[in-house]
Amino acid sequence: NSMNEQSGLPYMAENNGEWSNRGWWYDKQNVPGHTAYLVGQCVYLTLKAYTWEKREHNTIHENWLDFSKKILAVTEKSRNCLGEYPYMLSDKTGVGLEYDSFSGAWCMAAAAYYTYLTEDKTYLPMLLQSAKYYHTTYIKHQECYAGPLDIDKNMDSEGILAYIRAVRYLHEITGEACLLEY
Repeated sequence: NSMNEQSGLPYMAENNGEWSNRGWWYDKQNVPGHTAYLVGQCVYLTLKAYTWEKREHNTIHENWLDFSKKILAVTEKSRNCLGEYPYMLSDKTGVGLEYDSFSGAWCMAAAAYYTYLTEDKTYLPMLLQSAKYYHTTYIKHQECYAGPLDIDKNMDSEGILAYIRAVRYLHEITGEACLLEY
């Protein structure tokens, strides 16, 4: 099991048979911990695999859905008052340690897809706030930075994919036209 029981988040690397967060990027980070970019991708891709297994093989992996739900409970609490997900989360408590990046958009994409998939709208109001925040702060100014870990906090064009996925599912759920303009 890759879950860090202290933080409620998945470990992102395995070293010599032990789970940890000490991947190749670890020494490059200003603040060590769980990265929102990888945590969000982990949940998003787990949910996509869940959907595929269900559709293609009629196999339902409830444990995959439960795994994702537990992680989202932590990441959803980590958002700041503006709606921004952290760049880095504590590996001890799961709280946000560092913000000011676009990488948290992967957590938004994962939560939006979970909401779409399960029809559980618990996180919907905050997801809409986050979508607006990321649009106003990053997209509108065409300054998306700090997505993938190999670029630190430089500009990138990869992190935008998470945002596009998130607003797509939020539009599917709400039908709000403004999401198509984001």
